[in-house]
Amino acid sequence: MTSNEAKMMLFESFSHSKNTRVDFFINKQKELGKTPLNFLYELLLELENLYQKVNTFTYKSWEIDEITKKKKYHKQIILLNTETNGLIYGQIDCNNIFEISEPLLEYGKLISNKSNKKKSKK
Repeated sequence: MTSNEAKMMLFESFSHSKNTRVDFFINKQKELGKTPLNFLYELLLELENLYQKVNTFTYKSWEIDEITKKKKYHKQIILLNTETNGLIYGQIDCNNIFEISEPLLEYGKLISNKSNKKKSKK
């Protein structure tokens, strides 16, 4: 899976409800025929890239701080409409990036539990 494919999959997860995002990842992993651990690893690598992006300041967007009267720069925002050519609307920023990471964490716990059950049967 390429970096761009992983990124688009993370973006697509935003179009699902919070309760169905883990199922979305499970279905995508099976559809691609990847091992659960490799699938999770590739998504986490791309999530890290997105996290770094939305936590980086951009010098194109700023406002004047009312107290200090100095420029206050804003962090970057990922506009899903632009990134997905209009397929998904919304944005990812430093305040909502966790909405992707939470279902990935749950997915990781799920595959870890399955792996542990297989090991205990042996």
